[in-house]
Amino acid sequence: MLNVSGLRRLRNQRWAGTPMNARRTLVLNRVLDGMEGKLTNAKWAAIAQCSSDTAFWDINDLVALDVIAQMQGGGVMPDIF
Repeated sequence: MLNVSGLRRLRNQRWAGTPMNARRTLVLNRVLDGMEGKLTNAKWAAIAQCSSDTAFWDINDLVALDVIAQMQGGGVMPDIF
């Protein structure tokens, strides 16, 4: 397990104790590096090379931990501000 403090360009350290696996860290780094558009279940699965079910579970877990926030109309964004 990796730690959120390893995320590049992380502006808020409130998740420093939140455990992250390599798949979640990979996707969140891609978003923080300037990915265009909303982060959807399909995009998560494509970036992480995982199933849509795994992407769904990752997203829901991170929403519950307040690491990412659900956007109106679908998609999620990192809650870094």
